[in-house]
Amino acid sequence: MRTRRLQLSESPLNLHLWSERTPENTQIVGVWWEDIQDISNWNEEAEVAPARRLYSIGYLLYEGPDPKDTERDMTVIAKTYNYEDGKWADFTCFPSVVIREIKPLTRKPRAKVK
Repeated sequence: MRTRRLQLSESPLNLHLWSERTPENTQIVGVWWEDIQDISNWNEEAEVAPARRLYSIGYLLYEGPDPKDTERDMTVIAKTYNYEDGKWADFTCFPSVVIREIKPLTRKPRAKVK
């Protein structure tokens, strides 16, 4: 199966693609993912442990093809939103192969400020 290569203007990492999103219309998710462990040691007694399972929470901005490698998928979450500028920040970009589970999280409705 051949996939279409994304044009740079279609890249999910171009922030204008999620400029219409705000915390009010974007799902909060928990992402369980596995990290690698690198051991550079001449000590034969060094213990090689399995990958560690980590957990990240953020607003789900993108799930889909990696614009640099359309054979792979990726997921992008953001942890911070600036209401004054209307911009997201503090991004985490995961290659889908390290993700074990993405779970939508519920949130309490925000109280309206008068």
